[in-house]
Amino acid sequence: MSTAHWPGAMMSGFLATLLIGLVAPRALAAPVPALDACWSDLDSTDEARALRAVLALGQAPDGVAFLQRQLRPAFVELQALERRLDDLDHESFARRQQATQELEDLGELALPHLRRLLNGRPPLEVRRRAELLVERINQLPKVGERPRTQRALAILVWQASPAARTVLKGLARGDAQASLTIAAQAALDRFELCPSPLPTGLDRQFVSNDDGKVARVLLVLARAPRQALPVVEEKVVRWLPAPVDPREVARLLTDLDSDDKERKRLAADALNKLGDSARPALQEAATDDRLKEHTRLVIKLVLKLMALEATQTELRFDLRRIEHDLLDDLLPGAPAVKPLPSLTVLARRAEVLLEHLDAPEARTLLETLRTRIAWNERLRR
Repeated sequence: MSTAHWPGAMMSGFLATLLIGLVAPRALAAPVPALDACWSDLDSTDEARALRAVLALGQAPDGVAFLQRQLRPAFVELQALERRLDDLDHESFARRQQATQELEDLGELALPHLRRLLNGRPPLEVRRRAELLVERINQLPKVGERPRTQRALAILVWQASPAARTVLKGLARGDAQASLTIAAQAALDRFELCPSPLPTGLDRQFVSNDDGKVARVLLVLARAPRQALPVVEEKVVRWLPAPVDPREVARLLTDLDSDDKERKRLAADALNKLGDSARPALQEAATDDRLKEHTRLVIKLVLKLMALEATQTELRFDLRRIEHDLLDDLLPGAPAVKPLPSLTVLARRAEVLLEHLDAPEARTLLETLRTRIAWNERLRR
């Protein structure tokens, strides 16, 4: 595997999120699935599936109208909420259960009112129910921080249309303390800023662990093949080992087993440079009694060098990812640190992008990427 340093642009994380592309419309290659299915997939833990939904909703003519129906401002009707709180002490068990469930469904919007209720020294059962509700709601992800919400807001920002702006403004008018309102206002701020024709920092955002950033960068790159292909090449393909011809490995093993010292040296160097791609064949050869004992010792040494090389490469890869994450964390309002995206995640992310690029070069690169993904999975077994 190449030992080249993993590239990563160092730039403002805030400016890096300005992905409101003013590029000319261009038809994407993939068909548009049913919007209801896309909405469900936006919340998928399978990132590739979620990103396919992002691209599908982004290209759907009625995508903004659909998102407007799905995203509702974070309002709570106070009189109805007070009735639910009162029903926690209702004589009917069914009414108490119904009120409990409805308050839990309100999620974070009910928390301040539940805490106020607890401060008022309610009856024992009411206290027990309220405490349980606070505990359950605190365990749920806030609406504005959920992956589906972040991806949906990213689509609206990328659309950069008056209709999308109207949706964001409506969401930003919700309860000021609600996470959805805060997230919508942040998205509206990005929307209102003057965008560049093609934002900078795309390569860095492509390897982000932020769901919203990743959604925005894929939407932009899906309309910009000239910028997308180098990003995929630099951030993913170059880090995946390329398959090797078994005949070439066999030839090098023959040279390694020869009595010619120079041929042995050159063969050992060549096998080491092949990296992980040659590892399965070398592991098998290391126990092949048909090879000289000295040859088997050399093969074991080459395998140890490969392992060391792979460890160093992975460390460089991780350090670069940590570097750009630390930069984001130093900025005001930075979100909590998430697990860094692995090379496998980035490869699937690139695969989704290339599927949607209607260009011959993209199809060629997609074939190369899939070949390397399959080879990498085989090496990891």
